[in-house]
Amino acid sequence: MRIDVYRSGLIPQHVFEPVSELLQDAFAERREQGINFKCGLFSAQDVENEFVNGEGYLLLAINENEQIVGTVSLIEHNKGGFRYVSHDNLAVSSLCKGKGVASKLFREVINVTKREGYDFITSFTATTADSSVRYHLKNGFVIYERTPGKGYDSYSFIYPLKRFGFMRIQPLSKMIYIVLPYIRRIKKILR
Repeated sequence: MRIDVYRSGLIPQHVFEPVSELLQDAFAERREQGINFKCGLFSAQDVENEFVNGEGYLLLAINENEQIVGTVSLIEHNKGGFRYVSHDNLAVSSLCKGKGVASKLFREVINVTKREGYDFITSFTATTADSSVRYHLKNGFVIYERTPGKGYDSYSFIYPLKRFGFMRIQPLSKMIYIVLPYIRRIKKILR
């Protein structure tokens, strides 16, 4: 299995339809649980639109038959003096779950984010999406917030990169995440 990485603006048109089908397949179980993630109903156009107005990456796990069996989106953000990506729309084909596809994708996520010098990775999932919560915790994400929502509550995760290793210590991580942007603004004002 190989992982193909595409930068926004360089994603081939022919991948949007199979990625849409993969998302719908992978999130069918969540819909049955009453967890209606928006991406679980994405059309090919919706997948493409995720990258139209922003920067980021689309990662695809391709099997030996050249089929897309896994995907994850990384959407770039610049906020509060930080440059980071949100880890979105992770999906693995129902035929390939438990075969290490998500782990291979995540290893490549780390390669891309470190190479590009991002400060951290964020991600969100429903508190009741057990496999997703386990995936995030297993891969080193830290829960920094629980948010009530319509239909289900969500966990907000952070994966610190570069100088943010100290954020793995909770509740320090939540405090630092909230306070650091204000400290940077104050420093700019005082200059």
